[in-house]
Amino acid sequence: EGEGNIWAYGVLMMKYDHKRQQWTNYMQRPPFNDATIFSAPKTASYDPVHKGIWVAARPGLFFIQGETVLHAKNNPQQWKIFSYTGTTWQAGADNKGRIWFYDDATQHIVCFRPGTNELNRIMPVTRSLQRIKPDNNGRLWLFYWNGPAMIYDELTQTADSSLFINGYPKSIIHSNATNLYIDRDSNYWIASRYGISILNRQEQYFRYYMLTDKEDNRALGGLSVTNLAEAPANRLWLATNQGLYNYDLTNNRYKRILNPLVKKSVRCAFR
Repeated sequence: EGEGNIWAYGVLMMKYDHKRQQWTNYMQRPPFNDATIFSAPKTASYDPVHKGIWVAARPGLFFIQGETVLHAKNNPQQWKIFSYTGTTWQAGADNKGRIWFYDDATQHIVCFRPGTNELNRIMPVTRSLQRIKPDNNGRLWLFYWNGPAMIYDELTQTADSSLFINGYPKSIIHSNATNLYIDRDSNYWIASRYGISILNRQEQYFRYYMLTDKEDNRALGGLSVTNLAEAPANRLWLATNQGLYNYDLTNNRYKRILNPLVKKSVRCAFR
């Protein structure tokens, strides 16, 4: 975690303090030694914003912050996340201080924002979930026991598994990825039963330019680019099923050209 200590959990939950060079068994401390409040931990995740460890367990979630443990019966800030008392198998904190967890009762991914004390359902889970991992770009990686993993992008509100398709020699080793680790150089270490794949976006030979659909476009099936043409000043003309767009590659912004002649689907663009 961020302080350089090592946490180990399973039947027990322990922390190794690298400065003192000693282990602490949290199962011998309250509230973890009270079987009516806490059962064996399922997952643990370091929160880099609030400087603590989130623990997912059968009766809900717990947050270890220094010598303090926040939970449903010790919640001075009245965080709504502690009002949830169902089975929580998976949880993870991202670099924005948000906590994502899987709600077993409703089979949904839920996001908690401590700053606004909001608790929102994000998306349903239709397959058996093995693990969830937030990355550094506002996305949530979902790893399943069977089938390809998936990445949920909060910005576009879409889930995509194309990264996990083994389509060419330098693709990910296997679609059934199992875990994600991000190191200090922003390398993505993607584990699977067949080995580890390493992804570094800065060293890729291509870049993604995303089209974030508006509500009306999503209702019509989303934007689909049918053709494009280069324009001056590092811009592109995009012919789409929703009309003609101009994309600014420098600022990653785009706008729709409001003209009755190109109001509907455009199939060709050139200059």
